[in-house]
Amino acid sequence: MFRWLVLAITFGVWVLCMFAVYVHCKPPPVQEPTPGLEAGLEPLFSEEPRRAWHIYVDLRGLKHGAKDPALARWSGEDESQLAEVGLLVSTVKKAEGDESRLEEITEADFAIPPDAGLPFLQMMGQLHFRSRADISRDNGLEVFSSTFSLGQDLEVKTLGVREGADLEVTQQIFRNRDKLMDERTVIPVGKRGTPLVELFPFRRNTDVEEGHSWDIVMLDANVADLVGKKSPKLVPIKVKCAGRQDILHEGKRTPALKVSSEDGKARAWYTPDGVVLKQAYVISEGLELMIVRDNNPKSVRRPPSWGR
Repeated sequence: MFRWLVLAITFGVWVLCMFAVYVHCKPPPVQEPTPGLEAGLEPLFSEEPRRAWHIYVDLRGLKHGAKDPALARWSGEDESQLAEVGLLVSTVKKAEGDESRLEEITEADFAIPPDAGLPFLQMMGQLHFRSRADISRDNGLEVFSSTFSLGQDLEVKTLGVREGADLEVTQQIFRNRDKLMDERTVIPVGKRGTPLVELFPFRRNTDVEEGHSWDIVMLDANVADLVGKKSPKLVPIKVKCAGRQDILHEGKRTPALKVSSEDGKARAWYTPDGVVLKQAYVISEGLELMIVRDNNPKSVRRPPSWGR
């Protein structure tokens, strides 16, 4: 009887040991690709060579706090109650003799007006953003770089390089040219994944219609949380076309299709043929930017600071 008891205990210990070995050595679970990572690829090749947007903020919302329930989000109807604070320009250049590759460059300058009564945001001075992305039909996003500058003191620099199905992302934060952070992150994006590295999520979509929904994936690597020091990461956004809405655009009453994320932090107004006329996005907690398309982007002058 004692011998059988010893055998039973020994067998139980062996089972526990085998289970521990399995848990420690088992292969990692297969990670499902983030929905929408490849969806943003083909629309890039149909974008216009140059797009320009006027940047706005709701000063009333900033003063009273984004969480104030009495303040409804911007309706998109018109910009009369908003303050224009800057300009954003995007250019797309296809490789000469190769329609399967392109370069996209986006630049933006914006600043809170001196009379806004928002000293915390005003002390940041002029905010400057620049991103550059190399994209191919075969591999999606291959290389990108971005710089986000707050005034003359703080700068966030990010570089991403594709290695197989991953993006190897290096982010550095400088203050008065002193390096505060230097961090490397590996982000799985799949074979042809093309996360957006711009400030705003919406771009041309010829499939937009009432009830249509789709996935957008942004790479949050530009507006860093300097307190929590959050690493760059993918931000999936599920959006849906809620219906039709007439808006004012460049002084004309224009039929549009309203698109929104579930939480309302990303909103856009499209023409029926898929061109984005207006969009709004919360780029960081408490700071929502609205942009309105300029139908004559060639006439828009870039701020002098873009030449620095």
